[in-house]
Amino acid sequence: MRRLLLNLLTLLSLLLCIAALGLWALGLSAGPNVANLPVTWSTTRSDHWAIVTAPHQVAVHHVHEDPTAFSPAGATPEAAAAWTQQFDQGSRRELLGFLRERRLNLGQIKNGRTYYAGWETWTAVPYASLLLATAPLPVLRAVRYRRRRQRRRAAEGNRCPTCGYDLRASTGRCPECGTTIGDPSLAGGLARRSAAQDPT
Repeated sequence: MRRLLLNLLTLLSLLLCIAALGLWALGLSAGPNVANLPVTWSTTRSDHWAIVTAPHQVAVHHVHEDPTAFSPAGATPEAAAAWTQQFDQGSRRELLGFLRERRLNLGQIKNGRTYYAGWETWTAVPYASLLLATAPLPVLRAVRYRRRRQRRRAAEGNRCPTCGYDLRASTGRCPECGTTIGDPSLAGGLARRSAAQDPT
């Protein structure tokens, strides 16, 4: 069960790492001051979401339109701006490339001079942080699998477990990489037994 969970976690980390690399490539292709919006969706009529890619960050953009916060009908833009002062104007926090920003968004209804208040929320994460969080587990599992497979092949084929050199004619130490041959079934031991059993 533990092995299955670890395999699933490794697969999820690998997929997230590939997705981060794809978003990074998309962000770099947009240019230094341009943002792409590859994915957008709405959860309700008042909540809209987007994944925005930039050259160094990926961000989740959330727009919430408050259907109960309307300005007086026929308000001018100046009057509407003064009306918004009653609401929270938002905040901004930034640290080491991470960004969390919430700001007031003033929208206008198309059929007249009536405005509504909404809020925009930006949550940005650097690509490097995503890769540091998702890449280590798949890389470590791949290295462990390669080493385990190399040792198994070395044991089956009488080869050095470090470099894979053929040890049938060697004793004591691998002539290719210098690894000490501690297993008596490796190297010259097997060669000597094979020679003793050969009737010719």
